[in-house]
Amino acid sequence: MADSKPTRRNGLAVRVTLADIVLAAAAANHAERVRQQALAELDALGVVDFLDLPAWASFDVAPEVAMGFFKSKGLRPSFSFADMVGAAHDQAFTVAKMMDVDMLGQVKASLDDALATGASFKAWKKDIVPLLQKGGWWGEKDVVDPATGQTARAKLGSPWRLETIFRTNMQQAYAVEAWAGVVEQAEQAPFLMYDAVDDLRTRPEHRAWDRRVLRWDHPWWKTHFPPLGYNCRCGIVQMSQGELQAMGLTAAQDVPDEGTYRWRNPRTGMPMDVPKGVDPGFDRNPGAAYVTQLERLAREKIAQIADPKTAAAAEAGMRSVARKTPLGQAAAGLADIADDVQRAGRLDKFLSSDLVDYVAAIIGGIEPTDAQAAAFAALSREDQRAVLARVEQIRGA
Repeated sequence: MADSKPTRRNGLAVRVTLADIVLAAAAANHAERVRQQALAELDALGVVDFLDLPAWASFDVAPEVAMGFFKSKGLRPSFSFADMVGAAHDQAFTVAKMMDVDMLGQVKASLDDALATGASFKAWKKDIVPLLQKGGWWGEKDVVDPATGQTARAKLGSPWRLETIFRTNMQQAYAVEAWAGVVEQAEQAPFLMYDAVDDLRTRPEHRAWDRRVLRWDHPWWKTHFPPLGYNCRCGIVQMSQGELQAMGLTAAQDVPDEGTYRWRNPRTGMPMDVPKGVDPGFDRNPGAAYVTQLERLAREKIAQIADPKTAAAAEAGMRSVARKTPLGQAAAGLADIADDVQRAGRLDKFLSSDLVDYVAAIIGGIEPTDAQAAAFAALSREDQRAVLARVEQIRGA
């Protein structure tokens, strides 16, 4: 037959005809139809959502706690994912080719709500699709690239894109707050175990890292703290020495050099080396950067304090903000109040060491000393109410 090509397998000649190829393609199409039908049936029963782990399942973080980082983001329209890679994503929320700031704000607000309630992707999609369709951000359309002025045919809203938007933003928000918890518990539980979801969707490299244990301050976590790519569902488990031994695990002192690959940003032309198994822009720990940012803002407030002793006391308290100890929470909470009233010249009073210690004692359930109680009593009724309100907020968090 003319449309055939002999191949050799284990030394034997095998003739593959055009009919064989057509038959194989038909079988593959049939298998795909069966798979799609099975997924549709499972989806109707709610099984697919159950199997597809929610973002909070990868980290020991309550949904309401994960809101802090995400709510702090601004809005920035972008044409391509490559316009905002790495640190840029920490500062602003974006959706590629969503150039309407109002719509971008509505999508972010919907994700804020989903974070606050721990909503599933299915529930979020049900609400957001009508909004996007009404705004004209759905299907294929001509979009003008602001960088070049050229018009390109682009795919806008689709179920696949919505899943990427939802899961990537949710996973990063939980990961950032999870890192704050890692730092807080580092003395009691200094080990982190990489935890991959072991199924057919798991990337091979991520599966190979599953159950890898390193100290929390090992340099590997600077570039490999999940999520490590779009729709990555990996997480971490923090453990003490006793928990590590109970699971029969051993912390590695180092990791093998797994190499990098060269990626060139298609928008800027700038090349960068990315660890293998990690998507461009995900080779960083946004949680560590966020903690650093919070500490920087806190120290900017401290720099405004005139009295050296009070400034030193506040600085001592701020050192523990990242660990979320009662002292750190007290210093951070009072610094927020002081910032609100700084024009009245009351920074020194609000950040006095005795008042910080008083609030820390209340948060920690300890009886304040006479000096600490006196510092609180010296406040006006209005200021006392502000301090107590902040204590209740900290306790509620």
